[in-house]
Amino acid sequence: MERIGKDMKKDMKIFFIINCTFSAWLFRKGLMRTLVEQGHDVTLLAPYDSKYQELIRKIGVKYVPLHVERFFGPLSDIRLFFRLWRLLKKHQPDVVHNFTIKPNIYGTFAARLAGIKKIICTVTGLGDLFVEGAGFGLKLMRGIASFMYKCAFALCAKVSFQNDDDLNFFVNKKIIKKNKAVLIRSSGVDMVEFHPNVISSEKQSWIRTELGIDADTIVVSMFARAHWAKGVREFVEASKQISSNNKKYIFLLVGWVESGKMSVPKEYLLSEQSVYFQWIGFREDVRSYLAISNIIVLPSYYREGIPRSLLEAMAMGKPIITTDNIGCREIVDDGVNGYLVPPKDVPALKESISKLLDDSSKREAFGNASLAKVKREFSETMVIEQTFSLLYS
Repeated sequence: MERIGKDMKKDMKIFFIINCTFSAWLFRKGLMRTLVEQGHDVTLLAPYDSKYQELIRKIGVKYVPLHVERFFGPLSDIRLFFRLWRLLKKHQPDVVHNFTIKPNIYGTFAARLAGIKKIICTVTGLGDLFVEGAGFGLKLMRGIASFMYKCAFALCAKVSFQNDDDLNFFVNKKIIKKNKAVLIRSSGVDMVEFHPNVISSEKQSWIRTELGIDADTIVVSMFARAHWAKGVREFVEASKQISSNNKKYIFLLVGWVESGKMSVPKEYLLSEQSVYFQWIGFREDVRSYLAISNIIVLPSYYREGIPRSLLEAMAMGKPIITTDNIGCREIVDDGVNGYLVPPKDVPALKESISKLLDDSSKREAFGNASLAKVKREFSETMVIEQTFSLLYS
């Protein structure tokens, strides 16, 4: 195999610090596996997960359980910082690569105190703290987080962002110096794992039967955790208001319910179940559900990085409808592979979905354009090469 990142130091010891083992596997396994194949010593620090730790170890990555509370808390955060400092001081990796807010902040402070010279951070989106219209409490937390980001990023070699909006926000707010900011759009999609023919027609028929969906019913799907800012309410409301010349359709929400103020209650999702809307919860392998879907929708007003669910849908040749919102707009060429609609605009969302419900040839054309765009701009191989050349070299 040709070596990627030929100008990288050989046989490096690299530590990844991530706040979720499942996310590490889902988004970073290709990068970690490539580093191992190139002869580097790779260790993942992430919260304990009995299943995914075994999968991670099978690709040659060492795994160290690390307790990371999702929300800020003085005692838990202090414990996290000292745990990281002890581990990094003991193992002395050549590179520490942090992902998401707590690892980016505490992982950077701990690495510098441990004497690590090369520290890299990746901002995968700004999340709840930076959603517009936040209350006083969130605004206060945003200010604290911005200050801590600024202190941490002063100690980093490079910080990568997934979209121009986030990069420019951090530079313009003077949270980071421009010469440290790098744009790497998404974590990339494995074009072998996700492609239009990955799920057989027999398997698709079985999935439709399992869900009680007829063969001629058009499936409009949203793949996201049940979070209000992801546009769940708008998706549900559109399912009620669509009129598509008597075409049969159903809206599927695929995703889990989590804790937090912005989480959608299970009671709401269950109460909205109808012949037009189903919430089917978390599905580990989403490819089967992408395969049976005719249209993929994400009406998000969340501060996205680059939505992975939409990239996977594009790799499987699906038309996309999403919002003209940070992170989301990077994925859609409006009127070519899908439609962009204003955030929180149910009538506009309904109109765009209706156009595709009633036009199978347009769905096919948009799907083909999606596949071409993701191959051209978001393949995992391309993203890994950019990571090696822009961050590790």
